[in-house]
Amino acid sequence: MPDNAILFDHLATQIQQTVTPMFARLNSRDCITVEKLVKSFMGQMKENMNDQVSGTEVEITNTTSYSMFELPDWYDSVIEALHRKKQKSISEIYVKFLNMVFLFYYVTLSSLAEIEKPAIIIIFEDFESFSPAVVLDFVKISSYYTCKLPLAFVFGIATTVSAVHKSLTYSGTSLVEIKLFKSYPTKVYLENVLSKVLLTPNHRFKLGFRPLSLLVDNFFCHDFSVSGFMSGLKYAMMDHYYSNELSILSMPSQPNQAIVITLKQQIKALSHEQLELVRMLPSFRKYVDGLPPKEQKKLILEDKLLKDKIMELLIGLEQYHQLFFPMLQCLDNVTRILPKNPLGKLTIEVYLRCIQSNITEEQDFKDSMKLLGSTCSEELISFLTSCIQAIEEYAVNSKNNFALFEYDKYEFLLDGSAGDEEFADNDDDNETDQNQKIDRFKLQERLRQLSKRKKRPTRFENCRSEIVEKLTELFKKYAKCPSEVPLYEVCYYESVSVLKQHVTASPRMSIQKALTDFSSYLKNETKDYEQTPDICVAYQTLEDKKKLVNLEDWMQEFIHEAKFVDSKTLCNGNTKLNRKDKRTNKQQYQEQNQEYEQELQMRFMRAVSELQFLGFIKYSKRKSNYISRLTWIG
Repeated sequence: MPDNAILFDHLATQIQQTVTPMFARLNSRDCITVEKLVKSFMGQMKENMNDQVSGTEVEITNTTSYSMFELPDWYDSVIEALHRKKQKSISEIYVKFLNMVFLFYYVTLSSLAEIEKPAIIIIFEDFESFSPAVVLDFVKISSYYTCKLPLAFVFGIATTVSAVHKSLTYSGTSLVEIKLFKSYPTKVYLENVLSKVLLTPNHRFKLGFRPLSLLVDNFFCHDFSVSGFMSGLKYAMMDHYYSNELSILSMPSQPNQAIVITLKQQIKALSHEQLELVRMLPSFRKYVDGLPPKEQKKLILEDKLLKDKIMELLIGLEQYHQLFFPMLQCLDNVTRILPKNPLGKLTIEVYLRCIQSNITEEQDFKDSMKLLGSTCSEELISFLTSCIQAIEEYAVNSKNNFALFEYDKYEFLLDGSAGDEEFADNDDDNETDQNQKIDRFKLQERLRQLSKRKKRPTRFENCRSEIVEKLTELFKKYAKCPSEVPLYEVCYYESVSVLKQHVTASPRMSIQKALTDFSSYLKNETKDYEQTPDICVAYQTLEDKKKLVNLEDWMQEFIHEAKFVDSKTLCNGNTKLNRKDKRTNKQQYQEQNQEYEQELQMRFMRAVSELQFLGFIKYSKRKSNYISRLTWIG
């Protein structure tokens, strides 16, 4: 799990605060053998108990060789030290208020009482990665001390419970009592985050369709990390309020009089350039195009009138959010009771379809309304109940009265009287006298007449049709796309390219950019030759090569380029090669040149090893002294 560390951090905190301070967290990388496992376990136990038994002399005799044989004595000494510390603290408090006789009586009773012994909990964070032999041996060793120590193991399993039986086998599982508990799926945590942060009118910041689709796809298709989703959401919020000048106009939910006055002052302080930004917004331009020509001219030319209109549109945007999310909850309830979930299985899927386009114009929405018109009374009653609860919840939170449904009309449904009328029909027309004999021709004629006659709708069917029509009307009115609301850009973040660049990892492209344009990462705008890394020189000389590259030819080309780089370095005064042509003899110059050639060869081999480590090349098995390229450059 990507959030594995966070999950076990919370679990360890809960255990320490509510259960016992004696616990240890074990990782497979630190527990290769049983000896290392015991050492890690007992070392963590001692560290966790240092604060609890501070001021007492509780130590393991030999800190270099931990063993389970020493654990019972250490555990008993810790329990006694904690008991003495507790008695001392209680006696210090009571001695100030009680007489010595009562204090002696209290201490005597407490000494006779049984000392509470907290459990020892050992958490195996990545149980599947542990060696089965190590875990099995540790379980068998621990089974000998269960009469002296209250031991409990927590196995962190990412797959199924069968992993325990595969690792421990019958000889190990017969020694432990297994109880299963599990966390919720990651999509449940994502739904909770979205319902409290994005799918609510209580927060002013919203994500547009493309940025939210990017984060959701990255969650479901890559890592299932809620923390990664939250990191992307935080970056989007930061970039929105940093890069969008009009984000200062976002109105908080349930604005009071002081906030409205502050917002009016901010709108009044807008400059002409900022008002031009408002006029250039696509949603505002679309709104202006629908106005009469005289009003269009005034909004384009008069800044004062535009400021008044901005305040009016911001209030309308806030009212849109207060009505949009109750309708979103009702639409989600619709798709949950229908077969195959035509609008999506999750609330986030329904929300994405709503903010992408007008969902009421889609064929899936029309099919959903048709299916809703054929539901039975039980499903319709449960649907109406959930819708009423959602609307009342939003009404209480926003302190508004949502008169969306006429509840009095449909009260008989909630009373349970709809089931009796659902299949009611005219008994006089349907029933026939069983004793009356009808020949085949009369029966055929009677059936033909019954097929032509239309069935009279019942009260339940009429009510169901009215509900579907009313819901369709409400969805068309309140569940429209946010892009149709003027000034929606104030609250919605739409820069998907910036978010993708910083959130979605692309290590291959980053490495190639660093190798071809190292100055962009080294912050060197002048591109000094003396700062050119050898791996960049080797990568640049590899660009015009074929799939199979001769190491000798590549090395000669690298040496030529490296000498050119070093010569530029020498011209800048950095005498990397100590070449004294006029004051040294020919033999010394040859020795220096030979050493320099060897240095270049070693630098080349190091650059080749680095490129191989990064996955750009590998040594060829078909030809010796050849390497093959694994990527296409340029």
